[in-house]
Amino acid sequence: MSELLVNQSKLDEIYNFIMNNNGIPKKTYTTKEVAYMLNLQSTDKVDLLRKKGVLKGIKKGNGFIFADYVIDGFLHDYEGLDISNEEKIVASYNIVKNRKRFK
Repeated sequence: MSELLVNQSKLDEIYNFIMNNNGIPKKTYTTKEVAYMLNLQSTDKVDLLRKKGVLKGIKKGNGFIFADYVIDGFLHDYEGLDISNEEKIVASYNIVKNRKRFK
């Protein structure tokens, strides 16, 4: 049986990412954190998803924050859809919108 090798510093990084300083799971994430969570190439993609209505953000100072349930909903609603460029984001948004309309 092979053992899974775990890098403790990576585990610490992940733990600190999802927990706030009090050890309570975070409820909101910055644009940069969302880009990291969704494995996107840059924060520009998160901004594009927000501008197209795919991700609902809350304006805070010079940036935006995103609630955890928004990220969860995005992952559920857009599963299997292509968001690789602006045209495909719009097409995927329309698919999701139509799905919700017929529920």
